[in-house]
Amino acid sequence: MSKKAKYILIFAAVLTTFSNFQHPVTPVYLQSIGFDLSMSGFFFSFMAIGLSIAAPFAGRLVDKVGTRLPMFIGIVGYAIVQVLFVTVQSFYLMVLMRFLAGVAMAFVFPVLIAYISKVTTPENRAKAMSIYAGIGIMFISIGYKIGGFLEQFVEAKYLFYLQGGIMLLIGIWAFTLENVMLEKKHRERISLKSLDKETVKIFFLYFVTAGVFMTASRFLDVLIIDMGYTANDTGNFVLVTGLVGLLMNFIILPYLSARIPEYKLMRYALLISSVTLFVTFNLFDNIWLGLYSVFLIYMMAKSAYAPMHNSYISKIDEERQGEMIGVSESARMFGMFVGPIVGVYLYQISPTNLYNILAAVLLVAYVIGRTLNGSKN
Repeated sequence: MSKKAKYILIFAAVLTTFSNFQHPVTPVYLQSIGFDLSMSGFFFSFMAIGLSIAAPFAGRLVDKVGTRLPMFIGIVGYAIVQVLFVTVQSFYLMVLMRFLAGVAMAFVFPVLIAYISKVTTPENRAKAMSIYAGIGIMFISIGYKIGGFLEQFVEAKYLFYLQGGIMLLIGIWAFTLENVMLEKKHRERISLKSLDKETVKIFFLYFVTAGVFMTASRFLDVLIIDMGYTANDTGNFVLVTGLVGLLMNFIILPYLSARIPEYKLMRYALLISSVTLFVTFNLFDNIWLGLYSVFLIYMMAKSAYAPMHNSYISKIDEERQGEMIGVSESARMFGMFVGPIVGVYLYQISPTNLYNILAAVLLVAYVIGRTLNGSKN
């Protein structure tokens, strides 16, 4: 792996940690100002729709000006709206801040994926993507742990202020990164009509799985608090899931991806995640026993899906990787918008039924995945 790839992975680790450490305290903050716990899913949905709308524009900007400026704009913008989210008092302004946070992040993590695609070859890209995914899972978990731990001593609102300050510093770091660009070529804008059925199907699966995976994660945070546990308990558990994801993406998935095509690994991930999600929330009286056993298998399967998808998509059009990844991220974020909003209503009816429905949707996705023929590989 090149030095450029290694350096951007280190940057991604730091960025991921401090862009996520507010998540376990968000339900606590919303509860402190009089909102229902489940509303954290609603607010997150508007962040996702902002990212979904902005992601294709971010991809095109990367193709035109390179990676440095979009990342700088996104990180600094995110720092500002995170502070504003806990400063404004209006519900509608809070929703607007979540939307703008999504717009800002559309110029960050999709750009990182584009950066990795541009500094790796098709032969080692799957390995690099799996390492990137492992870093994401591990350092999201570390961020959760930091946030959950600090919430014991610091009011939730002030943790958002702390995050804003740290993100500003990371934004300055981002501006020092090397600007990576593709060769300038004339090309038509990507549209769904221009894509073949196989590619459209891949985008649709990313929409579905992103919605399910994010809904499962966001409402697990809510469920743990709702059962009388603390943000620190959430942080402890997510740290363990991060270690499991690290194992999957650093050791197991690189081994498997060298021997099994991406589209087949995606199928297996969908089936295993469906079964283990159902088992976790139906066969255990003690929720922690289920979470610290079968749910960890679910986390391994879940963590395998995104890097295989990104590797698959990046090979479709080598000349428009940024834009293809932008369209892909748009599909993913639209799923992350729809899933949590629907999840708010399903959770209020029954948390168990919410997870059963999510498992059923993943099973349907697996059936659709069975029709993939791997023509892009």
